[in-house]
Amino acid sequence: MAAPTYNNKAGKLICFYINLLLITLILLCKGISCNSSLSEHFDVKPGGQVWTVVKELGSFKCTFEYAAQGGTNEKWLFELTKADSTFVCDIQRPSGVSYLFFQSFKVSVDLKGSQLQEAELFMDTDNHLKQEEFIVNKGKKEVTHNEGKFNSKLSRVLLIADVDNPRTDL
Repeated sequence: MAAPTYNNKAGKLICFYINLLLITLILLCKGISCNSSLSEHFDVKPGGQVWTVVKELGSFKCTFEYAAQGGTNEKWLFELTKADSTFVCDIQRPSGVSYLFFQSFKVSVDLKGSQLQEAELFMDTDNHLKQEEFIVNKGKKEVTHNEGKFNSKLSRVLLIADVDNPRTDL
């Protein structure tokens, strides 16, 4: 069943919060409790060159590669969360709006035995990127801009990965 679409800003905001609530409920219903997390601010730099930001939480690694133009450095937030067998990589502009012109981006997760379950990308607080603007490669566990289709607006990338067979020590 397709998610409903909304034409007004309030409807889109409601849709965003409903999605966030659903993800939270799914995690709670699975009995998942947060085991660990990492939250760090970093600067997204313009200038047209490719920059790479890598964050690690134990054996979970998330990489954000990008090239952007315009303005000055912007403060962004990089969050990693491990909740039992679910791992979340959330990279975002806390204000919800970036004034930079993104030329390219790639976000990948690296965790042995995991599969990419979901990718959500936003151009601003209220609007998801259109499906044709990005490419999700579940085999490589990455999401990239779609050359020629990406409209250069990016404010958040959320990747969720699950470990197939989480190991439990006796």
